[in-house]
Amino acid sequence: MLDYIRSSFEILSDLKKGGAGVRLDSQRGDDPQKDYEQMLQNLEEEARNHIRIEQQLKLHIDNLQEKIEEKEKLETRYKHEIQEKAELNNMLKEKLKEYVGKYNKLKQALKIDNSRSKPNISTEEIIKKPYINDSTKKVILNTL
Repeated sequence: MLDYIRSSFEILSDLKKGGAGVRLDSQRGDDPQKDYEQMLQNLEEEARNHIRIEQQLKLHIDNLQEKIEEKEKLETRYKHEIQEKAELNNMLKEKLKEYVGKYNKLKQALKIDNSRSKPNISTEEIIKKPYINDSTKKVILNTL
C-alpha cells in the first residue's frame, strides 16, 4: 500500500515537472491510476465491511447489556424475596417458641390443678356411681 502511495506521489511530482514519468509508466503497461482506483475501491469495501461488523457488534453488545440488566433486576428481586422469607421464617420461629412456652405453662398449670383437685375416691366408689356410664368410668380409671 505504501508503494502505491509512493507511486502516486511520484506520478504527481512527475506531472508537475513535465509528465515524463507518466509516459514511461503508461508505456510499460502499468496503469497506476487504475491500480490506485482499484485499491481505493478495495479499501472502501473493507471500510464498509468494518462499519457493518461494528454495527452488528454494537447491536450484540446492546442485546447482551439488556440481558445483563434483566438478570441483575431478577437477582435483586430474588435477594429481596429471600430476605423477606427469612424475616418471615424468623418471625414464625419466635411465635412458635412463644406458643410452645404458653403450651408448656398451661400443661404445667393443668398438672398442678389435677393434682389438687383429685378426689380421694377409690375405684370401687367410682364404679358404684349409677350416673357414670361405662366409657366415662374407663376414662376416669385411666387418669387415676
